[in-house]
Amino acid sequence: MHMDELLKLVLPALGAAAVLVGWGASAGSAQTGNLPTPLTVAVVDRATGKPLPGAALRTYVGVVHTDSIGRARLQIARRPDTIHLSVHCPVTRVFWTGRAVEVRDVALAMRDTAITIAVDAAGCEEPPLRTVTGEFSGHYTAGFEASEFIPCQPFADLSRTAYAELRDAAWLQFSFDPSQLQWPESGRRRRDTAGNTYEQYYVRVRGTLVGPGMYGHLGSSLYELTAERVLELRAAGSTDCPEPPDRHVSTR
Repeated sequence: MHMDELLKLVLPALGAAAVLVGWGASAGSAQTGNLPTPLTVAVVDRATGKPLPGAALRTYVGVVHTDSIGRARLQIARRPDTIHLSVHCPVTRVFWTGRAVEVRDVALAMRDTAITIAVDAAGCEEPPLRTVTGEFSGHYTAGFEASEFIPCQPFADLSRTAYAELRDAAWLQFSFDPSQLQWPESGRRRRDTAGNTYEQYYVRVRGTLVGPGMYGHLGSSLYELTAERVLELRAAGSTDCPEPPDRHVSTR
């Protein structure tokens, strides 16, 4: 039997099994009455009473987004009887969830559950996309699928925007061949959860910053920084910045 014929037989069976497990509709759950419970959530702006389309709802099941009239429907197993639900600002330029504007535990009824959640959407605006040319200093992490720059000073104040909880990091690229630079023999090394090793350096560059949005490998960075000149390059140290930036490798 050819591989494609085998996959045609196996994949439908696996898909059916995944649905049964994901929705809790196994034979055992049917006997105990632990069938999926529809949960309908309407999200509105507390100040205006208007629906909030595109808001993200996060539960243990995953993330869903409200539709054009601010509603979303989830299928939740009735055990446990309550679920932890967080509501996040709508975002369009990034695939991460925006700032959390409401967190609560929701009690599930025996049948359909429908709730309306009013949130403070005043701080849900997405920051403007901008391009800035100047000098930037911070810590640069280089390694497997990584080219991350954490600035000594924030690129912008995102505290009252939908991006408030996102990490202030840029994907650093060079307008020239970076192998021409005199890299220190040993930068600070860090290891991520997958065991990859990353070299870290302090750099001061002149270049152009674009963002916020999705940049770099799999859209992992909020900004993109193109270095036209490297003004300073050395091994990273704990006193490089007035307040040392968060230097861990991004996992988003």
